[in-house]
Amino acid sequence: MTRALLASLLGAIVLIGTVAPATGAPVRPRFYKSVLVRDNFYSPARLNVRAYTKVTWRWPNDSGDTHDVKLVSAPRGVVRFQSEAAAVGYSYPKLLVKTGTYRLICTFHETEMRQVIVVRR
Repeated sequence: MTRALLASLLGAIVLIGTVAPATGAPVRPRFYKSVLVRDNFYSPARLNVRAYTKVTWRWPNDSGDTHDVKLVSAPRGVVRFQSEAAAVGYSYPKLLVKTGTYRLICTFHETEMRQVIVVRR
């Protein structure tokens, strides 16, 4: 093998190691934010976060009404999600990667229990 070919192969190997992971590889959060799920509101109701923030909705351990978290609108390409219905001691995490506005509701209390999350770079 010639030195030029060996140098080219070595350069290609180094370059491959710097390329971003393939599609489907797990994406790691860079930031974290908690939202409390209360009777009948999310706290905070409006949230501004950076891209790659893991938002976790948390239901308190004391007794409460049944609530969920349902994404009703989001930036193009974001897959809709909905948590399980829960009353106490439950948490639901979601990693928000794409920038834009996310609108969420509790399907049991749609008129009063709403949340807006704005994701920025």
